[in-house]
Amino acid sequence: MQAFTGVASRLPVSRSPADIHVFCDMDGVLCDFTALAKRISGVESPPPRRLWSSIATYRKSHEGFYTDLNWLGGGIELLKGLEATNLSILTGCPQGGWGGMEKYLWMQRNVVASEEFMFDGIEWLDHANSRPGPADVGVGVGDDVDGKRLNLITCKSKLKQDFCTPGDVLIDDREDIGRRWEDAGGVFIHYKGDELEGKAAEQALEQLVAMKLII
Repeated sequence: MQAFTGVASRLPVSRSPADIHVFCDMDGVLCDFTALAKRISGVESPPPRRLWSSIATYRKSHEGFYTDLNWLGGGIELLKGLEATNLSILTGCPQGGWGGMEKYLWMQRNVVASEEFMFDGIEWLDHANSRPGPADVGVGVGDDVDGKRLNLITCKSKLKQDFCTPGDVLIDDREDIGRRWEDAGGVFIHYKGDELEGKAAEQALEQLVAMKLII
């Protein structure tokens, strides 16, 4: 990851750090998509057709694909560091409408049910088959709890930038998504969890500290 060079200076003057929203991806950031994809496809980097065929076959005999992902090295540390921010999990889903529920269940079991975190429930907004806008607010599911809820937004990966207000931060492993986020006025932190594991979490959190989003 490139050294941090003063992202805070790019924040809009009309927004204070307390108003900035931090969005964090799941696959390749919090959880290890690559390891399970490699195991079920039998190859290091499966082409898309083989990958999704392998996932479809896997789901026939398992509860789900995303539900079975393990934490990526550094993922727990990253999410714990993000608890104090204005945080939403923003994650892309494949076509077919099945990915959102699997990711919701993953968050319930690995985050809400864990004593590692302070979250007591999930506020889930599903845009996997739509795009955000005043006339289409998506499908919302809120856990009936009194404590702190974690925001989960599922959407098409190519539409993540639609959730960006200038100055908002996205932590994601895909540079193409990051470029669209920056074009929308946001700040992109390129997360290289598959390469750096725990070091990637440390570097991302250091950047947020420099932006005064983590004190």
